Amino acid sequence: MNFRLQNFPDIINYIPGLVILVFGMLALHSSVSLMETNRDMVSAYEESAPSNLYSAEQKKSMAQLMRKREDWLYWSVLAIGFSGFLLVVLNTDKLKKLKKANEDKGATLGLLRNRLAAMEASRDGIGIINSDGNLAYMNNALMKLHNIPEDEEHEYIGSPWEGLYAQEGREEILEGRKQIQDAAMSELQEQGYWRGESPIAMKDGGVVNAELSLTLLPDGGFIGTVRDISHRKKMEAERKGLEDQFYQAQKMEAIGRLAGGIAHDFNNILAAMNGYAEFLIDDLEEKSAQHQFAVNILQAGRQARDLVDQMLAFSRRKESTKDSFDLVGPVHETLSMLQATLPKTIEVRQELKVANAPINGNANQIAQAIMNLCVNAKDAIEDEHGKLNVSLDIIGSSECGLPAILIDDLEQLEKAPPIRFEEPEPGRTRLFLGKMVKDHDYVCLSVEDTGSGMSKVIMEHIFEPFFTTKPVDKGTGLGLATVHGVVAGHQGAMVVDSTLGKGTRFDLFFPVSEVVMETDFIEEKEGAAKAGSGRVLLVEDQDSVRDMLLTMLERLGYEAAACVSGLEALDVLRENPDAFDLVLTDHNMPKMTGLELAQQINIDFPDLPFILLSGYSENKLRDLMEENLAIKAILRKPIAKDALAQKIEAVLSGQKMAA
Repeated sequence: MNFRLQNFPDIINYIPGLVILVFGMLALHSSVSLMETNRDMVSAYEESAPSNLYSAEQKKSMAQLMRKREDWLYWSVLAIGFSGFLLVVLNTDKLKKLKKANEDKGATLGLLRNRLAAMEASRDGIGIINSDGNLAYMNNALMKLHNIPEDEEHEYIGSPWEGLYAQEGREEILEGRKQIQDAAMSELQEQGYWRGESPIAMKDGGVVNAELSLTLLPDGGFIGTVRDISHRKKMEAERKGLEDQFYQAQKMEAIGRLAGGIAHDFNNILAAMNGYAEFLIDDLEEKSAQHQFAVNILQAGRQARDLVDQMLAFSRRKESTKDSFDLVGPVHETLSMLQATLPKTIEVRQELKVANAPINGNANQIAQAIMNLCVNAKDAIEDEHGKLNVSLDIIGSSECGLPAILIDDLEQLEKAPPIRFEEPEPGRTRLFLGKMVKDHDYVCLSVEDTGSGMSKVIMEHIFEPFFTTKPVDKGTGLGLATVHGVVAGHQGAMVVDSTLGKGTRFDLFFPVSEVVMETDFIEEKEGAAKAGSGRVLLVEDQDSVRDMLLTMLERLGYEAAACVSGLEALDVLRENPDAFDLVLTDHNMPKMTGLELAQQINIDFPDLPFILLSGYSENKLRDLMEENLAIKAILRKPIAKDALAQKIEAVLSGQKMAA
């Protein structure tokens, strides 16, 4: 038989046939030996015995008896051998089946070895829990996840599987784990499978965000897998933060465009209102009550104009002139005004750590931003009992401890500065606005209060125009929107750190300027208007503004005519170019803007001067003036009578001198 034994127990199946065969061969050998011995004995006996002792018949009978015995023994041996051979033949099929079973067992054992190796090589933690709730197996990944040395594995095998996790830890993690565990076990019993996520408090004090899955086994136990998703959670949080920044930037940009559009339309309303208020002041007796009413109306209109300026600063459509100046001056003067108006119960502290803080920007805007921050701080202090600290310092960008907002150069700054939030601890929120250049010095202006603080929900809206938590009579909601516009317009950055019940700190960072020029950040007062003479063509599409300006020009002594559109003015000027000494035109008009009108007229009549009226950025329009020599001046709405008179006189005087 040509076959290979796979296991020692298979030899037992061969023993019966082999035993019979061996004994048969031994019996055959013995029989042959016995027969030879008998023959030898008979021969010896015949030779040694007397010839007359036995008769011939007796000898013959004895010989036959011995042959019969030999034959019986011979056939017995053959029968035994045949029986053994028959047993071997009959057991061949059984032996084949045993061989097949042994091969199947070997394959199964190989598969189990491969599966065990795969489980050990898996990067996910795998554990098997028996029906008693005890841990029956855990792979290397699970041991590594729980920081269990190999020599301590026996301490957990056979023990309740909950022993893998720390019993102490943060209460929210323990409570969350208990809720998840209850829900998981319920679903596992009902559906046979459960999958979910849970933070795990480890025995070493760490916390791991894990993805868990449980599968019920037929014996009532279950197999569980654990995957560490802490890195994935971190990446998801960062991605969500970037998405929030993107959506916030989009929202702020959209709100800025809306604010700019509202400001432009509001300027037209203010232009008419303030102009008519000035007419009343001129016409009414100075000591009459009606004259004072008109003065109050004009003052309110100018306050409204300041409000529009804040909206334009937020939308970054009002790019005021920037110069190098020392920030120490605006801080001193702003605090002087505040100390005269703030309640005595609020302690104002100033800590100016530097003698000079040179930056490049608009002093008026930054002074307004400081004022807004301090007024907000005053309103946040409950019962008007607290502290308001204002400090000024120069620090390097690398010393701020804010590596996440550092960039290589100013060219990487985005038009809409990004906004990012973080919550270092419960009740505390930090906001980061804008970016800072690496290895560059910044002036840090800090305003800190001991007020009520802000939650993240409120902080997410603080830069939106008209958003306020104050009563209707205490704020417009434009204060921090203005600060946002100022910081963005000065290529700066801002960090807001607020803790509920403890207060808020605003840190504003402005790039240090190498050159400092002494500039006055208080607006110049308007001079007195002088009577003028000349012919002016007014182009304005807004009826109320057009009527008011037409009256204002006449009161200033000018001969004035009006057109409602640029196209109409184009026809009038081409028909009679010598009828006017100057064109006063609005810039933002349908079909043809004031700038386009000036460009068209300048082609045919280059000596006719234009003054452009606009509610938008003067700097932007000044850039366009360089390309069109016909534009001699720009006035921003709403227009004061004295300012208009001075501009017209200056332009006409320049024309006469040029002639």
